[in-house]
Amino acid sequence: MPRFLAFLALLAAGVFGPARAETTECVNITSLPAVITSQGNYCLKQDLSTVIATGSAIAINTNNVTLDCNNWKIGGVAAGLGTNARGIGASNRLNITIRNCGIRGFYAGIELLDGAGHLIEDNRLDQNTVVGIQLRGDGNVVRHNRIVDTGGRPDSSVSYGINIYSGSSGTLVRDNIIINVTATAASSTSFGMRFGGTGHEIAQNLFSNMLAGAGGTAYGTYGAGGAIASLRDNTAFNPAATVGVGIDGGDSTSHCKGNSVHGFNSGLAYCTDFGGNSAN
Repeated sequence: MPRFLAFLALLAAGVFGPARAETTECVNITSLPAVITSQGNYCLKQDLSTVIATGSAIAINTNNVTLDCNNWKIGGVAAGLGTNARGIGASNRLNITIRNCGIRGFYAGIELLDGAGHLIEDNRLDQNTVVGIQLRGDGNVVRHNRIVDTGGRPDSSVSYGINIYSGSSGTLVRDNIIINVTATAASSTSFGMRFGGTGHEIAQNLFSNMLAGAGGTAYGTYGAGGAIASLRDNTAFNPAATVGVGIDGGDSTSHCKGNSVHGFNSGLAYCTDFGGNSAN
């Protein structure tokens, strides 16, 4: 049997795992902007877009909410590069789950500030102008997301694939792909991931093609002063020689193990090397 046909046969047989079923038992969000005020399951059943330049396309104003976009898109490109709007936003909430969302063209794709126990998984975020995912809080999980083509806001000196504010603790960031984070202003800084706080695990992520403005600096990961984390089995890759650091742990008490760095002029910084790290 030809290889391609054999692959299709295996796929049909479920060897690579079943496809995720669409969430149908949910409150369907039919227009933007939308505000969620009651606990429960919410979903999208079509692409939606908005021209708002402030606030959130979907604001979550209560605890215990699951939002499953069923791989439909929330779009904010029409507001332009100067937008200050968030795709999905919440503040001081508990136990929010956001999954299977396409989020495009906002200042921040997903922003959950304070609170705890959030899960952000299996989303694709692209063309957001400053940051893909932004968090502050405790006990959050960010996994299996694709964050592509972040940046481009002309007046911004920074761009982030993922940004975890200081004051956070116990965040798991695993198996994400962050590619093409661009800071355009002169002497700007590009971060695949910036994190503050303590007790985080950052594992098996790909940070590829971090581009800073003229005279600027690029990082695969960057720990804000005093940040403490375990960073293991991550890849920080830039195709051309870049001023910056591939894996920065924030503090010498951070642990770095099994990370791979290419294209940055410094491989590891501010972490203890526990072996298996490589840089070229």
